[in-house]
Amino acid sequence: IFSEYSLDLIIIHSSSAVLGTYDLLLKTQAPIIYVFHSPWSEEYKILNENILTCGNFFAKFAVNFLTWARKYHEKKYLELSDGIITLSEYMKNFLTKIHPSINADKISVIPGGADLSRFHPANNKNEILCIRRKYSLPENEILLITVRRLVPRTGVDVLIRSLPHVLQRINQKIKLIIVGDGPMLPELKELSEKLNLEDEILFTGILNDETLREYYRASDIFIIPTKYLEGFGLSTVEAIASGLIVLGTDIGGTNEILSNISKNLLISECSESAIADKIISCLNKQNSFSDELKNKGLDLIRKIYNWDNHTK
Repeated sequence: IFSEYSLDLIIIHSSSAVLGTYDLLLKTQAPIIYVFHSPWSEEYKILNENILTCGNFFAKFAVNFLTWARKYHEKKYLELSDGIITLSEYMKNFLTKIHPSINADKISVIPGGADLSRFHPANNKNEILCIRRKYSLPENEILLITVRRLVPRTGVDVLIRSLPHVLQRINQKIKLIIVGDGPMLPELKELSEKLNLEDEILFTGILNDETLREYYRASDIFIIPTKYLEGFGLSTVEAIASGLIVLGTDIGGTNEILSNISKNLLISECSESAIADKIISCLNKQNSFSDELKNKGLDLIRKIYNWDNHTK
């Protein structure tokens, strides 16, 4: 590619994706932009936290060395870049904290967005009913939905454990839809069986774009139960654009999005009780309250979190 084409711009989305290209990038005349979604080293450390707390000396040494190597590699490409984009102020601050040598002046915050031509609310209750029937979803139940990579960082296990607390205190039938895949999928399915929640939880796996958009429109509440490192949360703004009430733990970039609608949408911590309390509180609110939040959310997407603004 470097030899065949005249490059106008190089955009890096992950330091792992450019392994072995440092010398080539150093020689190129094209400007380089690094879109910093999340720190590679910190994600690796979180993924291996069990080894760091319970592993033997050699296993801990290996994880610590590989964490350092990822951080060093990432820093090289950040320093090489002409400009850096983060999707939230939170991630900008995190970047400058773990890589203090990076000049903060070359970092711009440009958040993600939703394509309003694709993500939008259902036109009426009949459309919602048709979508639910199309996918054999319960017609008269509250549908909670989350769209996550199934890894420890995203907190889906805590969300599942919060569901029995909700069911005990709410006199309504509830279905939790979990969209996504990842290494925790077998563990999460086992957890749902252990808690006797097989009828209340639906694991869909990864959905294609059209199906995902319809699942959003057919649902009532979107939940983002992150434990750590939520740089932005693209599914958060897509859910808001689809007309859902969105509840999220007060972690990272989620705060920046939901605070613009209402701080009451923020869950104080990633715990069973905190998530259950917030879901119950939301379900107990008047419909007018929900409509007000939905309208404020849609207005926020139109004004800030859409691709037309960001591409400009």
